[in-house]
Amino acid sequence: MRIRDKERTNPKFSFLTPGDPYNPFYVWRLEETRAGRSTAVAAGRTDGAAAPAAEPEAAPGPTPPPEFQFSARMPAISAQDLDVLRLTALFVARNGRQFMTTLSQREARNFQFDFLRPNHSFYQYFTRLVDQYTLILSPTDKDERMEQLRKNFEDRFQLIDAAKQRSEWVKHQEEEKKKQEEEEDKEKLAYAQIDWHDFAVVETITFTEADDHADLPPPTSLSDLQHASLEQKALMSLNSNQLRIEEAMPTAEDYDSGTYIPEPIREEDDEETMDVAMEPDSDNEDEEMARIRERREAQARAEQARAEAQGGTAPMKIRSDYVPRAATAAANRRGAAQTTICPNCKQPIPLDELEQHMRIELLDPRWKEQRARADAKYSTTNLSTTDVAANLKRLASQRADLFDVQPGTTDEGDERRKKPVIAWDGHADSRESVRLQQLQSVSMTDQISAIQKKQQEFLNPTVGPRRN
Repeated sequence: MRIRDKERTNPKFSFLTPGDPYNPFYVWRLEETRAGRSTAVAAGRTDGAAAPAAEPEAAPGPTPPPEFQFSARMPAISAQDLDVLRLTALFVARNGRQFMTTLSQREARNFQFDFLRPNHSFYQYFTRLVDQYTLILSPTDKDERMEQLRKNFEDRFQLIDAAKQRSEWVKHQEEEKKKQEEEEDKEKLAYAQIDWHDFAVVETITFTEADDHADLPPPTSLSDLQHASLEQKALMSLNSNQLRIEEAMPTAEDYDSGTYIPEPIREEDDEETMDVAMEPDSDNEDEEMARIRERREAQARAEQARAEAQGGTAPMKIRSDYVPRAATAAANRRGAAQTTICPNCKQPIPLDELEQHMRIELLDPRWKEQRARADAKYSTTNLSTTDVAANLKRLASQRADLFDVQPGTTDEGDERRKKPVIAWDGHADSRESVRLQQLQSVSMTDQISAIQKKQQEFLNPTVGPRRN
């Protein structure tokens, strides 16, 4: 009663009040204690005689064998990260732990050396490599290792006993793992028996048009994430310059599930890779302030992006494969003006007129033979027969007193002079356009007439002295 009156305002002693929900339990416990039926632990005594019977201890398993000194489980790691990790472990074993501290401070912003952080998944494997390299390079334990090897050589049954001990331990571990799996199956079965349809709706998630048009990266598989290098993980993460992905410590299942997949290694100079400067960063306070400022800027950008995503208007979707109409029209014009060299006359012919041009050339089956004889006949001179014939015709049309002018020659020359002359101004940029204009100015009728004219000149040459 005195305790109840004294602790009336204390909520911890509210069970002393008769109307409190815990008061019946307090009364029952008080009666059990007075009757001596309560346990020492439940009654708050540590020296009572009514102590419960001790639970039977589990049967001890076999003695665990010594761990392998030069063996470590390799996690899922890329070839580039593995080479950097091994080389760094070798230098740490040779130069001491102070070298690792200096290197971690210097490469704090380099994602390739994230395994130097204790909370990284590769840190455990890195420390094992450092210990192994230290045992090899340390001259103190050399005699002890040589003595152990000598004993194994002299007493070969010692190796058999060690193998037997390790096999018993492995068998015991498998049994324990099997029991654990059975317990997990029972727990899953218990969860499956729960009526999951009997639930209460707490909140409903509504997807808007902004979510449908959000520009998100493509999904990646678990294997790609496991075997990506540290630099690739930093590039794949959002705001890689401000944020880091904190990884959990690896377990035995993580090591067993991962496999080593080799990747092509960038060939770099070994001296540049091994040359690590040891200049500690003295301005740590400025770095901390810069990191805090970067985190604040990242949070501000994230809030702004979240506000834009929640807005009424959907974000603009930019197409990366858009081709302007002007570029398409220019490409069509270039495609229409494309030409090719005719295999017979060796002249540039438009692609859409090549078929008709070759059909006209092949009307006379003896055209190839005549062309071959003409080429063989005039191959010994360096004069252009076309220019000579044109000059003689122009001279004959101008000197009517010396030559018999044929009807229609003057009109043809006048028409040729009336045609616009296409000339090149000498600039390299306009050379292609001038060539296309010249090809377009030649019509199909002019080509046919030029071919027929050449055939007539080969059959009936008119150049030279006239016979009376």
